[in-house]
Amino acid sequence: MRPPSHQGYNASFPWGVEVPRAEAFSSIVLPRAQHIVSYHIILKGAGWASIRGFASTWFEAGDVLVLPHGDPYSMLSEPGQPPEFDVEATMHFSETWRGAGCRS
Repeated sequence: MRPPSHQGYNASFPWGVEVPRAEAFSSIVLPRAQHIVSYHIILKGAGWASIRGFASTWFEAGDVLVLPHGDPYSMLSEPGQPPEFDVEATMHFSETWRGAGCRS
């Protein structure tokens, strides 16, 4: 088991991000990982988490979201809104973040 890789986000309303399947970004954030578990610790604010095929789930400060199976998901300030960061923008952010020398 490898230590987690951390990314922090600050957003203002309206905000939204789509995250691709874990296999799409694992080589960027944890190159030798066999499995990626995405998680988010909500420190401030609130929003909606969605996995295709399931109802959206409300989250707020103090919640921890754990997505253990590598499914693509989205986190939005309002359900159904277009994300500020689509999958392509999220991948670009991850590549830039890693390229800047950020470490776990």
